[in-house]
Amino acid sequence: MDFVTVVTSGETMVHFPSRTGMYATMCDMDGDDNDPSSQQKVVPTKLGAKVNCPHCIAIWEFCQQFSRNEISWREYNSRK
Repeated sequence: MDFVTVVTSGETMVHFPSRTGMYATMCDMDGDDNDPSSQQKVVPTKLGAKVNCPHCIAIWEFCQQFSRNEISWREYNSRK
C-alpha cells in the first residue's frame, strides 16, 4: 500500500491512504479537489517518503491503544 502525497496551496504532506474509499487520505482530504479555493492535488509519492501529516499521525497514535482482540472481526468481515 502506498502513501498519498497531497500538495495544498504549495505545502506538501505525505498521508496514510484512506481505507473507506470516500477520501484520498486517512485524515479525509479529497486529494484532487476541484474547488479552486483549496487547490488540493495528489502527486506521486517520492521513494522512501514517510508520513508527515499531523492528523494522520494522530489517528494512527490513537488507534495504537486498542488491541486486535477488541475488534469484532466477524461483524467487520460480514460487511465487506
